[in-house]
Amino acid sequence: PGEAGVSWFVAVHEAAHAVLAIRLGAEVVSASVLPNANSKGAVATDWGDSPITRDRLEAMVKVGLAGRAADELLGSGPSAGARSDLVHASGLLTSGRYEMGLYDRLGVSTGLGKVHDDQWLEDQLSRLMEEVRELVRENSHAIEQLAEALIMKKLLRATDISAFVGAKP
Repeated sequence: PGEAGVSWFVAVHEAAHAVLAIRLGAEVVSASVLPNANSKGAVATDWGDSPITRDRLEAMVKVGLAGRAADELLGSGPSAGARSDLVHASGLLTSGRYEMGLYDRLGVSTGLGKVHDDQWLEDQLSRLMEEVRELVRENSHAIEQLAEALIMKKLLRATDISAFVGAKP
């Protein structure tokens, strides 16, 4: 796609992160489609000081997967641009299982020597991705509106974002 297509693709991806973060209980501090050395856009979230439970961890994973789901459903399809989101989501789940005791293990493993169950991780990511796709479908209007605003302004703060999502900052 041309430059407009790339901007829309990036904006939809970032808008999905922002909308789902708000829907799942985080504050979105900012969202941008300003490129930097590592990405073409970014969303800054604040999950507060509450302890990380399995539900909260999975909400964080869902927000990480939201961009990929939006790429599939509202953009041009999956791309390698979501790699860092997938790495982060995988890391959260792995940490939840092997370091936090939030899944089927009480033993805590840290460091590079831990053995990972790739099938368990894939099963969890697939389960959560299905939920995220449904959330993206349900919130597609807000995602698209926020994406349009991101294209126009490039950077939005909490109050601007909340106005599009219908939540108070």
